Amino acid sequence: MMEQGYRFCSECGAQNPAKNKFCAKCGACSVKPQKKAAAQEQSAQCPNCGNLNSTGARFCPACSAPLNPDYDVSNDGDYVHIRIHLKQIDFENSRELSTLTKKIDDPYVIVDMSEIEWMDSSGIGAIVTVVHRFTRNQQQVKFVGIQNKVMTSIKALRADNIIDYYETLNEALVSWGLPPI
Repeated sequence: MMEQGYRFCSECGAQNPAKNKFCAKCGACSVKPQKKAAAQEQSAQCPNCGNLNSTGARFCPACSAPLNPDYDVSNDGDYVHIRIHLKQIDFENSRELSTLTKKIDDPYVIVDMSEIEWMDSSGIGAIVTVVHRFTRNQQQVKFVGIQNKVMTSIKALRADNIIDYYETLNEALVSWGLPPI
């Protein structure tokens, strides 16, 4: 998640101070000239970092924030809260969850799955990939609001021992020693 005073390089994804004109990792120019008005009309502006993106883009290449209403990502101070607004996660959309979480660098992440009614093995694989990525980066991820039908699928693939899940957001927060909301 991009913190105030920082921006992500559109070429390599490295986080740089906002004042940098060039990326410290790859040297790419961080300050892009303003696009013409016609190009702006055909672009979607990222609500997180302001980057102009092509109309068909689903995620911002500069900060990986979702550009569609299927996901909400917010930094709630002590943790990043991802809300998934999909009825199902399957082969067609499972990669989006992995893409969404690639550039989140906060130590605590909560994924709210309460709207998901069905998930196939591709969706469960995406969750396992997310857990692995965060664990490898010494981050903690917790899942909340998993419906019974989805949990049955997760248990059938024996992934329930890999994910840390809670009924409510407050239970997850308290497990980290954070105050409930």
